[in-house]
Amino acid sequence: MPIFNLFRKKSPAPSTDHWDEILLEHVNFFEKLEPRERLFFKLRMQAFLDEIEIETIETEPTETDALLIAASAIIPVFQFPDWHYSNLKTVILLPEHFNEDLEFEGHGNGRRIFGMVGTGKWNHKMILSKEALYHVLKMKPIN
Repeated sequence: MPIFNLFRKKSPAPSTDHWDEILLEHVNFFEKLEPRERLFFKLRMQAFLDEIEIETIETEPTETDALLIAASAIIPVFQFPDWHYSNLKTVILLPEHFNEDLEFEGHGNGRRIFGMVGTGKWNHKMILSKEALYHVLKMKPIN
């Protein structure tokens, strides 16, 4: 039986100053931004976190998880300042790669999905592998 945890900001927006250390350690894209762009990036991340619910299955939610989920959402739309994820309500974070049935335990079993956007009962949801999330954000771009 999966164990669900919920991470959602309900209080007023906290200071994002301490985010820099986490983002510089885990997000290659953030390292390349100018100071003014970093501020804008963090503001967009905060807006994303205020609007989207983050759930975890069999993993304890951390602030770093939430920041990396938000960063991964902002990176592809960073050059579109008015972009808003109007069709996304929830991000579900699983500890490892998974299959179509969201099974992630055991070896094999078709566990080759790193992330997906849901349909049907998973409509308005994105499912991500925590393992893949941490790995892909630190990758260097291919020139």
